[in-house]
Amino acid sequence: MSIALVQAEALGVRFNDDLAKSRFWEKNPTPVATKCLQTFLEHLPGKKVLDLGCGHGQYTPLFIKNGCKYLGIDYSPEMISAARKQNPKARFQIMSLNRLDVEKGLAGVWACHSITNTPKAIFKESLEKIRTLLMPKGVMMTVIPNHGFSHDGMIEYDRTSAWHTAYYPEEIRGLFLHAGFQVTGFWKDQQHETMSLLAVR
Repeated sequence: MSIALVQAEALGVRFNDDLAKSRFWEKNPTPVATKCLQTFLEHLPGKKVLDLGCGHGQYTPLFIKNGCKYLGIDYSPEMISAARKQNPKARFQIMSLNRLDVEKGLAGVWACHSITNTPKAIFKESLEKIRTLLMPKGVMMTVIPNHGFSHDGMIEYDRTSAWHTAYYPEEIRGLFLHAGFQVTGFWKDQQHETMSLLAVR
């Protein structure tokens, strides 16, 4: 495990643990991500789904409602604790998206605002691993901010710091293509400064 990954994840865990306990954090599903999730569900070739960086499980009920065999993971113990309280019948594990230990044969991988605390070089390797976990025609969707600039480094917040990445649209598309995915959908929401990508193994 690289020093960069250890440092980035330690900062990310601390930041997200604090965020999970913050009363100022917006905990409701966003309209943009909810719409993307519906598109994701429509393209699943099966029911086995991995929620990368599930947070407190705000999208878990939609997966359960649609009959998915769901597993939510997050490297923040506080987020997982909150997710279990909110969704007591769903499966959750404390796990990093960069050190996945799950069975192959996933129908889909959902990553909503969860890849932006990982250094780009590390996520590039992780994405290649994620692809191998998908069944043929399995899909992955990511929803991330569209800030209009590219960034890969430390950023200071009010009380702490964390590793933060931002991608140009062509940059994130290129990352998925390099990992062997076929990009079948790409959307930008200018109002909410968000971009979403749907890829097929």
